Amino acid sequence: EDSRKMHESSLAIRSHHFGDDHPHTAQSFHGLAALLHEIGDLDESHKLHDKALEIRSSKYGSDHPITAHSLHGLGYLLLDKGDHVESEKLMQKALKIRTDKLGLEHHHTAHSIHGLATLLHDKGSYVESEILHKQALEIRENILGLDHPHTSYSMHGLGNLMIQMGEQEGGAELLNRSLISQKKSLGSTHPYLAKTYQSIAKLMHLQNKPSFADSYNHKALEILESVYPENHHSLAGLMHSMAHIKHELGDYVSAHLFHAKNVKIREDSLGHDHKLTHMSRHSMKLFMENNLNVVAKEEETGFDKFKKMKIIHLILNLFKK
Repeated sequence: EDSRKMHESSLAIRSHHFGDDHPHTAQSFHGLAALLHEIGDLDESHKLHDKALEIRSSKYGSDHPITAHSLHGLGYLLLDKGDHVESEKLMQKALKIRTDKLGLEHHHTAHSIHGLATLLHDKGSYVESEILHKQALEIRENILGLDHPHTSYSMHGLGNLMIQMGEQEGGAELLNRSLISQKKSLGSTHPYLAKTYQSIAKLMHLQNKPSFADSYNHKALEILESVYPENHHSLAGLMHSMAHIKHELGDYVSAHLFHAKNVKIREDSLGHDHKLTHMSRHSMKLFMENNLNVVAKEEETGFDKFKKMKIIHLILNLFKK
């Protein structure tokens, strides 16, 4: 909240002294947009990214590295909003500008390569994603060193992808290296550490170790809940994963709660009509149809009344919507 106030104050000052279409004002628009993206206000972040990009394109030209900075930031935002098509267009533009103007062996270029690799992973284009992740990792190791946070991000991205592609041993090694590096460079409560815990949880799940997966998910949840508001978009995927693992462990009541939280976060951050919201709601509906009798039986055996009422409240709200 303090950081947001500082960014908003800076924007107001620059807008007053330089005008709304000045490059310095665009810098404040971009900074505030990045912060709002981080804290989960995706729609407002989108508006500010658009303003910054418009100013920079006008003042610097469409192929300037500063313009590429806005293209990349907006592309990452759209990725989190689920708009893969437009996100890829912007990231490709940013990558071309940075490659042409800064060269391949530049940390900004590596940042664009990593972002595009992440997008391709999300799309299911694993082979193309792997090529880019390896390229970004090599550049970052050469320029930034093995212990830099951005290098650990590339280790994590590639490790996560390798696990998805069935290369569990190699993927696990990269995730462990990433985890050690992140603890050293970022500390034990950084949000990116939570992402790595989530990836390790997925690996444990694939290895039929649901209890271990649940433990790592709870580590991730503890971090994310300490730094983000309860409806932050970064929590949605974790809630979905925790719901399924709780289901496997036979904890149907907790599974209900995490499904409902996932739907609520999607609705708050993306809107009621977004495709990811519909997918979360459908997953919740299937779970309820198959397991309501089990939950009811657990409640009859003395399940905590407060949790029971909370579940009923969440379920009723879900069906109303």
